[in-house]
Amino acid sequence: MLKSLTATLGLALALAGCGAPAEDVGSTAEELAASDAIARAEDWVGVRLQYCQSANHQRDYDDACSTYCNRYDDSAWDPYRSDCSGLVSWAWGLPAPGRTTWEFAPFRDDITSVIDASSLRAADAVNNSDHIMLFKQWLVPGQRAEFIEEPGCATAITYAHQFESDVSVSGSSIYVDYVGMRFTAIRYDHFGGTSGGGGGGNGCVAGGLYCGGDKVSGDPNTLYRCSGGSSGTVVEHCADGCDVVPGQDDACGSAPSGGGGGNCVVGGLYCGGDKVSGDAGTLYRCNGTGAPTVVERCSAGCQVNAGSDDACRSAGGGCTAGGLYCGGDKLSGNANTLYRCNGGAEPTVVERCSAGCQVNPGADDSCKSGGGSCVDGGLYCGGDKLSGNASTLYRCNGAGAPSVVTRCAHGCQVNDGINDSCRSGASCVVGGLYCGGDKVNGLSGTLYRCTGGSSGTVVEHCASGCEVFSGRNDACK
Repeated sequence: MLKSLTATLGLALALAGCGAPAEDVGSTAEELAASDAIARAEDWVGVRLQYCQSANHQRDYDDACSTYCNRYDDSAWDPYRSDCSGLVSWAWGLPAPGRTTWEFAPFRDDITSVIDASSLRAADAVNNSDHIMLFKQWLVPGQRAEFIEEPGCATAITYAHQFESDVSVSGSSIYVDYVGMRFTAIRYDHFGGTSGGGGGGNGCVAGGLYCGGDKVSGDPNTLYRCSGGSSGTVVEHCADGCDVVPGQDDACGSAPSGGGGGNCVVGGLYCGGDKVSGDAGTLYRCNGTGAPTVVERCSAGCQVNAGSDDACRSAGGGCTAGGLYCGGDKLSGNANTLYRCNGGAEPTVVERCSAGCQVNPGADDSCKSGGGSCVDGGLYCGGDKLSGNASTLYRCNGAGAPSVVTRCAHGCQVNDGINDSCRSGASCVVGGLYCGGDKVNGLSGTLYRCTGGSSGTVVEHCASGCEVFSGRNDACK
């Protein structure tokens, strides 16, 4: 009876968070730097270490997993649980079998602290009561990042892997689109080396952020990620200069208060580094004091234009007409959108990729699979938890391809917590004939008679498509 009760209690606590309760919570860690932690986690990724809520070859009480954990054998890893918190514990050099999510901040603060999510750096983590993941790096600061996780036995991927995801941050909170969850950003307090920039020493710490000239060679107004020695890769060109911060990551300076200086004009388009901080090969829209919005990634670089909006340069090598390309791969566009090349003309949007766009050398690019899953039967704009055209409303069919509900004449509105919907806009003329998506909501291959607003009744389904005309009724081809 006691053995049965103990097993039941262990399962109940395991379900409350990622990882069975540790028998003895340790706080003495190996002397590690942040770069070591990332390398240790990537060792698990390299062998696709199977998720288990137990040490290797031990009983696993997670109903979604096998009865016993039988995974890749390694004497250093074997004592650790290979679940989400076990991975972070191993990466940080904490004692086996590893802590659980409830034994890290924000629930416990003996070795970890809550931090501002925008300050996340290599080997920090994001945690909630159910899941914890290791933060690897920013791809677009505050907007897109890379993580390492052990996802679970009931997920499509059941082993250690790393992934990229769009994120949204607010204070210490970070929402990760790929897993569809909100987390708290946390930092381990006891790394032996620092990943930050600032002051003295020989060479930068791999993974840390440094202004050019501060332990890395480069432009003093550009922020770099250390790749070892005195070398680094560009993170962003700082519109208002780069600030050296002793003892922690360097950072781009803030715009002067009260206007002036390098302030951008709200709504204007700017290359990264021209009045807005960002990647010099990306075009941004100014949001005033808020972070700029990515407009598109420029495949041939971004052109700064004095007195007018900056713009993407014309592509050099060019895409192949009819081919499919992610934005930034031989044609300019959003890096998470798939386009069809039209030769020298503007590319056509094929779909907005909810889990990101995959560049495939020698073949058509494609939308990545995965991302935050939609709810079966729910209504979603393309790109919001399912891939599709951003101006089309879809019905989620679970793991199957979504079905088109309607093409939105005035764009599709993403609504938090409820079904997405078509936006309202300029009304159609009552009694007029319109193709779906042209002032009336509907299917693009169907002809409608306007009944007011953006609504219409079906006139006919066009076998060869519907043609939009300016100044007169639309018609079937």
